[in-house]
Amino acid sequence: MTRYIAFRVVQGIGSGSIMPIAFSIIFTLFADPKHAAKLSGVMGAVFGLSSVAGPQIGTLIADHLSWRWCFYVNLPIGIASFLVLLFALSELTARTESGASAGHSV
Repeated sequence: MTRYIAFRVVQGIGSGSIMPIAFSIIFTLFADPKHAAKLSGVMGAVFGLSSVAGPQIGTLIADHLSWRWCFYVNLPIGIASFLVLLFALSELTARTESGASAGHSV
């Protein structure tokens, strides 16, 4: 039971950080506030849809395949998301007078 509680704590921390990280990425990639606001609306719509449809899709997968496939189905989505962020998200660093990196984003 102790391990179950510990793993649920880790899961809760990860789940709680998904939305703020997604919004941070949106506002980092798109400097125009109007465009970022539109994408924030899309993120809200996706969250609403996934909150309703996700449990039903998970139930169908668990009933017709196996409960393990509820985890396996997320692997290609996670890998694709990681690759998009790896190539699309880059941090710009400010240069000081001497030409060295200041170490903070612009």
